[in-house]
Amino acid sequence: AVVSGVTCTNKECFIKSLEINPLHALSWHNLGNGCTEAVVSGVTYTKKKCYIKALEIDPSHAVSWHNLGTVSTEAVVSGVTYTNKECYIKALESDPLHALSWYNLGTVCTEAVVSGVTYTKEECLAKAR
Repeated sequence: AVVSGVTCTNKECFIKSLEINPLHALSWHNLGNGCTEAVVSGVTYTKKKCYIKALEIDPSHAVSWHNLGTVSTEAVVSGVTYTNKECYIKALESDPLHALSWYNLGTVCTEAVVSGVTYTKEECLAKAR
């Protein structure tokens, strides 16, 4: 991208965006998607930490929940510990049509409760199709 005549990578653009507005959840999410590690305002963030930051700002962001579940078996968001299974459930509670979360949920458990409904592994995998 070219900003004010200066060419920058996607990663550099997301870092600059977060230095201007550290509460922009989508920039945290995109930074996590775009790199394995980045330094924002002197602090180093891994993919996992980027998704956590996105979720602390916007806890309803389904794709960040899904991605957090894929990069970590356990993570702490806003003081609460979540397993990858719980991350997929949180993603589906925000977006019940998120096929990748249904698929991944089906691969990590034999049964799961999503929005008060119990699903078997097979039902989760079927909902992913």
